[in-house]
Amino acid sequence: MSLAAMSELDLMLTREFDAETIRSELGKYLRVKKPTILFLKSAEPPIILRLLGDVPAWLPLTAAAGVYLSTLAKRAADATWGRLASRFSNDQVRPLIHTVRTLEKAANSVGGNVTLLVGLNIPDEDDGTVLSIGPGDPKEMERMLATFVVRAKQISKAMQAEVESGRQPFGGARIELQDNGSLLISWVTADFHHHELMIPK
Repeated sequence: MSLAAMSELDLMLTREFDAETIRSELGKYLRVKKPTILFLKSAEPPIILRLLGDVPAWLPLTAAAGVYLSTLAKRAADATWGRLASRFSNDQVRPLIHTVRTLEKAANSVGGNVTLLVGLNIPDEDDGTVLSIGPGDPKEMERMLATFVVRAKQISKAMQAEVESGRQPFGGARIELQDNGSLLISWVTADFHHHELMIPK
């Protein structure tokens, strides 16, 4: 499927970022809508960059993410991150690496307490189901984004079932990647009840 036929990602970010440059860089592998600037009312508003879309919007990274994670799994017992680095510089994983480098560069350009979020537009485009991937160690960011992309369809199906069962998130849901590879999703419903969903590895 061509890039032109893919769904688009929503790029939402606070005013500290160079929105159009980020969109242009991300657009090398992803379809990204015109950026939306977030105006947060707070004495010390957070610095946020968020990419949100449906499962098809993340498809351009799926093959790269799969190769990345399978290589990690095969080499985990006998290689360090440094030794793995050269294996992740080829065409197969370039879309994933480029996306992370773009987000990392954006975070570094503004400094401060930056939050980088990727996610799905469930329950809606304003309040999604998101994973915080950094900023931090670039290799860890790559692993987290790859895991999210590979499991996006599974996350979407699980959360859609929650919405259809009357447990729709109020204000969005958060994904946490567990040490054992499972995904913990937590949220609050409109009646202020806390919910958690564990998706096994």
